[in-house]
Amino acid sequence: MTKYSIFLILLFFNISAFSQSLNGPESIDYHTASNKYLISNSNNGQIISAENINGIAFNLSVLVNGVGTGPHGLEVIGNTVWACSGGSLKAYEINSGSFLGSYNIGASFLNGITHKGNDIFITDFSAKKIYRFDILDQTHHLFTEFPPSSPNINGILYDYLNDKLIVVGWGANAPIWEVSISDSSITNITNTPHNSIDGIAMDSCGNYYISVWGNNAIYQYSNNFTTPLILLTNQNNPADIHFHGGNPGTLAIPNSGNNSVNFLSIVCVGNPLSINEAESIYRTDNDYIILTDIGVKKIYNISGQLVWKGLEQRISKKLFNSGLYIISSKSKFEKIIL
Repeated sequence: MTKYSIFLILLFFNISAFSQSLNGPESIDYHTASNKYLISNSNNGQIISAENINGIAFNLSVLVNGVGTGPHGLEVIGNTVWACSGGSLKAYEINSGSFLGSYNIGASFLNGITHKGNDIFITDFSAKKIYRFDILDQTHHLFTEFPPSSPNINGILYDYLNDKLIVVGWGANAPIWEVSISDSSITNITNTPHNSIDGIAMDSCGNYYISVWGNNAIYQYSNNFTTPLILLTNQNNPADIHFHGGNPGTLAIPNSGNNSVNFLSIVCVGNPLSINEAESIYRTDNDYIILTDIGVKKIYNISGQLVWKGLEQRISKKLFNSGLYIISSKSKFEKIIL
């Protein structure tokens, strides 16, 4: 076990007992304000809502019917859930399920989805492309394209601690790539020993989690993608996983092969990697944090909890304990150590 290993893992619930409401669950996300999960039923064009009661999913109900193809990947942004449906990106209001719009991306098979601020990044599985969609002006463009010799691309994650995208591949010795937000360049991080990776998630300590179809297992990697640790076996086509919460947090695992969702409670140890500080949005003196951007700024602790929000440019250090914090401003994220 490395310093980044999982300290505690508890499998605390499986909702296969409610499998009559699940039909090919492919992706799962979490809406904090309403305290509920959103699950894509990829076999019948539905988005399922499930309440989170003390870390257990109850009261499964259909939020959206008639999505069309899939849906596959889901991404919650504010009070909207975005769904990958064939070559289109579709949006629904998260409480009522009301249809908000459909956007033809021109892709062959939109699958993985993540976001940074107002930008959504979506993988095109078989065409081996990533598209970037701007929520504000509702436009999209091809963000990057993988070489034709690459395996198909699957899950995608915005690593907010390091301001980059992490993408996982399909097939034998499935690769894991890093994609630069600034110039869309692609770097092969590692060719894993796994056969067909579907989803990827990250905890508040900077550890990564992947779901593998080859042996129906969940793995944890440290933040430099060395020494994988197997966390959970006997899954059934584990798909687009999602981590939410602080420390402890919850890793949600949809099993598309047997219409179930598993949850792991995880306490992590270790420190995250540094943030890309090419565009500094703060400086400090002996007594204050000075934020340089105009507009609303937010400061989070390393557990992902919002500890300050406001318009002020100067913030007293006395408001914070010593430690690591994440500052967000105009969709930029940086690390600050106090």
